[in-house]
Amino acid sequence: MHHVFEVGEILRLIASCLVYEGREGAVSFACCRKSFSVPTLDTLWGTSSFDLTRVLRTLPRSIWTISRRAFRFLREPSEEEWSRLSVYAWRVRRLTNSGPIILSKAALKLLNMRFSNGCMLPNLREIKWLRTSPEVLGLTLPLVVSPVLTNFRLSIRSRDHTIGAPQLIAASKALTPAYNSLVEIRFCDPTIHDPRIIDTASTILLKCNPEKLRSFHVHSVLSEEAFLHAAQLPNLEAFSVTMDATELEAPLPASMFPSLRSLVIRSTDTRLPLLQAIAHIQSKTFERLTLEFPAATLGTSIPRTLEALRHRSLHQTLSNLTISPEGRFNLDKAFVRPLLLLKELSYLTIGLVCTSPCPYRLSDEDFDGLVKAMPKLESLTFGKFPCSHPANNTIRALASVAKHCKHLKELIIHTNVEAIIDGVSQRENWGSDLTAQEPFSPFVGCPLTNIVFGPCSIPNHQGAAVFALLLLRLFPRLKSVSVSFLTRDGPDPLWQLVDSLVNAYKGVSTVMADAAHFYTAADEVVS
Repeated sequence: MHHVFEVGEILRLIASCLVYEGREGAVSFACCRKSFSVPTLDTLWGTSSFDLTRVLRTLPRSIWTISRRAFRFLREPSEEEWSRLSVYAWRVRRLTNSGPIILSKAALKLLNMRFSNGCMLPNLREIKWLRTSPEVLGLTLPLVVSPVLTNFRLSIRSRDHTIGAPQLIAASKALTPAYNSLVEIRFCDPTIHDPRIIDTASTILLKCNPEKLRSFHVHSVLSEEAFLHAAQLPNLEAFSVTMDATELEAPLPASMFPSLRSLVIRSTDTRLPLLQAIAHIQSKTFERLTLEFPAATLGTSIPRTLEALRHRSLHQTLSNLTISPEGRFNLDKAFVRPLLLLKELSYLTIGLVCTSPCPYRLSDEDFDGLVKAMPKLESLTFGKFPCSHPANNTIRALASVAKHCKHLKELIIHTNVEAIIDGVSQRENWGSDLTAQEPFSPFVGCPLTNIVFGPCSIPNHQGAAVFALLLLRLFPRLKSVSVSFLTRDGPDPLWQLVDSLVNAYKGVSTVMADAAHFYTAADEVVS
């Protein structure tokens, strides 16, 4: 039977044959091949993201040029050439402006004249727009916003209010044809207190079809009217908003957010009156919460938030919690104590930034209490870049993970790796003297596959072998061992050896009688 190539395979084949074009060029080439059937073309265009210059390059090469990284028309296309463009333009479903080539303002003005009475991309479903000038945004969006648009993402990423506000205002006007169809809207902008941004973001939310909107994310504060409107949307599943210290004038409804699954709360103020809104969440499917609070408020904001969750029994459905404090704080027993009631958590992420001195203050006993309280954890993360400070957790913390976390797959932990290697290296026998009570016993029930440690030096190849053996005895399904580093030099080669040993001999160490056998295996990898 002949093999039928899938779309992905076709793209990979073309990309491998057209290395000089690059992947994006290969995709464009594939999408313009007349030898492909119409359904294949539809699928290619419908599953790939394009920028406008890629679409316009389907026009004859003689009528356009690229100079100074800008697409420019050499002359106005004829009616026949416009018709050729429409063959491909109506197939585009996803649009972005992340490509290296931009449209010149003259080209944008010509396109606006051509499509003044219609949409250039009539079947466009998704727009992901990165930072650009308000003028270019105002010329581009009216061209492409279709009446069937469902997803719109705008990244302003500027602290200049004179740029952010005009961009959002331009987007608000351009989205008019799509307000009835929009399902997801996301605005990424750190200028959260500009009144023009607040008013415009609130207006956009109020204009959307309340029956269809399912996801709304904005970095700014919303007006009271817009916030209460969002709280009553029947199908809103994901909501992201910034809170300030403004007290609500109107009383909160008895029930809010009936379908909410994910909530992101940001605040730059020490007073959080809108936290009371959490106590009114009606949703039975609430599962994800992200808190971005000033570090100075953590002592009160986290307990208040979790108490509000408990009031509605939402702690029983919450499976994903992310806490990203702004500023320095200590991750200690007092910090994690309120979290212990979250028995159903699968994902716990605490945005810890390791500085000197290390803010990680959990003892082995504290860590043991945390993982015992959350037996369903699948991912546990304490910052992206952990350290290996001498005061950090010991082998006992890793043993607690192995004993109590029967679902954990990913772990980022602050552990004193050097002390672990020194202590383990002194053992002579790895087999007969192991008991279920000792931390060096194998725990087959823990499915951990990826673990990240803080940077430290490993003394020698034997130390690397010892550490790899220990990890495999604790986590027989381990596949990847990484070390965080902030320099261009990269990790120590001995850390790479640990990872290589784990990958080469995962599962083997559980049947080894002593470390000598594993040293032999390590020597084979080294050689």
